[in-house]
Amino acid sequence: MSGSTFSSVSSPSSYWQVSRAPRYSLLFALPLLVFLGFLLRPSLLDNNHAWIALAIAFGTLVLLALILVVTGHPKLAGRF
Repeated sequence: MSGSTFSSVSSPSSYWQVSRAPRYSLLFALPLLVFLGFLLRPSLLDNNHAWIALAIAFGTLVLLALILVVTGHPKLAGRF
């Protein structure tokens, strides 16, 4: 096998570049799965503590939106 085939995967700098890429899947997937669960089984809303799951899911989506706004805005978070 030639070394050029796997050179981008095996070089330490590319590994760190790939592994440091932002991952928002947990912040995005978890609330959507909670909302989808309540949408598919509305009887779950009859539970006394269902509002806790909905509040956490909604709060997580708000946090994700805040993170995306701060990271995308050129003057927020001390960047010029």
